[in-house]
Amino acid sequence: MFSDFKFLLNRAVRRTGASPYVEEKNILKYFFGFLGELFEGDVEQKFKVIDFKEGIISVASLCEMNGENLRKKKDILIDKINKKLNSTVVKGIKVIT
Repeated sequence: MFSDFKFLLNRAVRRTGASPYVEEKNILKYFFGFLGELFEGDVEQKFKVIDFKEGIISVASLCEMNGENLRKKKDILIDKINKKLNSTVVKGIKVIT
């Protein structure tokens, strides 16, 4: 019963064209999850996602030091997200400080 509902929901999402939005939400959820593993404290207060277009996540940080640390670890984040999604959806992370 539950699998039927899940199948119908996935099909409805694809038909309405909402699939890219759902995928973007999943990517950002994984991004903040892995970011929390690499940085201590509340990462949603330290970083704000500005945009996700053409495989590039644009992230803003008010602290120069946090931005620099994210630049150093962005390849690790990209690899973790892409492995979780089993495809190369995320191509880069742009850090704005």
